[in-house]
Amino acid sequence: RYDVPGGVRALLNRERDHQIRVMRETSSLCVDEIAARFRVSRRTVFRALQMRGACASGERVEMTAEAGR
Repeated sequence: RYDVPGGVRALLNRERDHQIRVMRETSSLCVDEIAARFRVSRRTVFRALQMRGACASGERVEMTAEAGR
């Protein structure tokens, strides 16, 4: 049931990604701090931020080689 596309895992990830975006918009936490709080990688945080195409400052989140660390 956790492996079914659109199943429980997708719902949990969607909620987590929403919380990541809210945290980025409402706090001064950097990507590393958000990743640590949610126990995910930096890449996962950047993906969650890209889903809406914007971060706290309203600019697009660009992936760089440094962001993939």
